[in-house]
Amino acid sequence: MAEMAARYAKDRNVNEKIARRLVGRNLVYGAMMVHCGYADGMVGGIAAATASVLQAAGLAVGYAEGVTAPSSCFIMVLPELRGEKNVPVILRIAP
Repeated sequence: MAEMAARYAKDRNVNEKIARRLVGRNLVYGAMMVHCGYADGMVGGIAAATASVLQAAGLAVGYAEGVTAPSSCFIMVLPELRGEKNVPVILRIAP
């Protein structure tokens, strides 16, 4: 936690006390694990709004060069839909 807070403070040019508080949030902590190389990816959203997941990732990891706005999508497999079994549903949430 301390290492990730120090890295966040340095990368974002904020006070380390503020960085510790932000990195203490689950979504930012997970995103910082990706940013610092401790994880390859992060899954979030069951208990948080999509906007919160994207905001945490944007703050901790940032965007690729030339990208100015995030977008997301998710895939659900419904056990049954209109009589069909195991129906995949792909939803895209644009910015």
